[in-house]
Order: sequence, then structure tokens, then C-alpha cells
Amino acid sequence: MFKRTIIFLLGVLAIPLLARAQSNFNPNFIISDTETQDCSWTRTDVAQFLNARGSWLRTYVGPDASGTAKSAADIIFESAQNYQINPKFLLVTLQKEQSLVTDNAPSQRQLDWAMGYGVCDSCSTDDPALDKYRGFGKQVDNAA
Repeated sequence: MFKRTIIFLLGVLAIPLLARAQSNFNPNFIISDTETQDCSWTRTDVAQFLNARGSWLRTYVGPDASGTAKSAADIIFESAQNYQINPKFLLVTLQKEQSLVTDNAPSQRQLDWAMGYGVCDSCSTDDPALDKYRGFGKQVDNAA
């Protein structure tokens, strides 16, 4: 699973990062604010990204942060638009935290804590105080 995550991250970020690394690598500067806030991807771009990778998320439909049933692509795109963050950042985080882009059969726990938002490494996900962060839509929205 870790190897797939690394391959995925390289595939999404490698070209701009390698170009930057070859010129003037600065470990204190990984991505610009402009790149982080680039919201040029459309809902279709997000869906095509998930489809091209055969992602299980391409068929996922679940509640968004407000409880309305939507596709993963819609949840990711709308959260990116609402908070002016690059949807690629959200996709990379989904992969980094729970391998949700490449996992063919994610568990409910992976979906519930998709972005790792609100849960510390030593916290119990059974803590009732964390319920407000539980769920794919809430995770994506809060992380965005």
C-alpha cells in the first residue's frame, strides 16, 4: 500500500517538482500559494482523474458535509471551489492518508477518516467528540 502511495504521489506531482528540484531546490518551499490555490480543474477533470486510475472512488456516492448524496468527484470539486484550494491537493491527501485513490476495496474506516482530519495519531476514532468529523464528505470539506 505504501509503495502505491509513493507511485501515485510521484505521478501527480513529479513533473513540476522535478523541474523545480533541478533548478533551485529549497526544502522550505515545496509548493507556491498560487499552485495550492489553483482551482482551474473542473468537476469533469476530477472525475476523469479518478476514472483514469480505475479508482474505487469513481463510483462512490455518499453524503457531502451537509448530508446531500453526491459523487466523490462532486464532493472533491465543490470543496475545492468553496475553499479555493487545488483539487489535486485534496486528491493527493486522500491517497496519502488512506490510499483512497488506488485502494480497490476501501473499508468504512478509510472513508470515515479519508483525510485524517480531526484525528491525532494516538486518538481513538471511537471518541464521540470526533463524530462531527466522521465521513468522507465531512473529511474532504474540513480538510479543504
